Amino acid sequence: MNARKRMAWLAATAALGSGFALAGPSAAHAGAAPVSVSPATVINHSCGPRTSPSKVSHPYDFVHTTIGKARIALRNGNRGNTEYYWARITGGAVGNTVWLDWADTESGQKIKSWHLCGPYKIHSGHDNYTLAVNYVYDGVRQRHFRACGHHAGVTRCTGWE
Repeated sequence: MNARKRMAWLAATAALGSGFALAGPSAAHAGAAPVSVSPATVINHSCGPRTSPSKVSHPYDFVHTTIGKARIALRNGNRGNTEYYWARITGGAVGNTVWLDWADTESGQKIKSWHLCGPYKIHSGHDNYTLAVNYVYDGVRQRHFRACGHHAGVTRCTGWE
């Protein structure tokens, strides 16, 4: 991670509170333990192979979590023969953020570090979204995703999908 992105990351984590604890399982992962995250687990601020969610057909909420009235959703859709995932916050407030974490693993490997696509801030209204990152599975490597958001002083992520 270059120095400018590292400084942006440190500023974002400071704004979210010390320790940067991400908690809150998705509806599909009720009862999952909170996840502790440190800046060292982020590989870089990259949306990788990406596209605009507005160019993706048949989008839907794959999983979600809530923070008060805000909904943080991991969304899914297709563009051509490629499947994409992105994060969206709805019901938020100006200044709230949303981001997408994505990681590539080999079969049976645990997720230890990931790319962070965002954060994207709500500048007006109540909603915002990240760029969409393509899904990969070749029988050995698989791409995993989770949506994260910050609202009303609380940070939550869906489970890894």
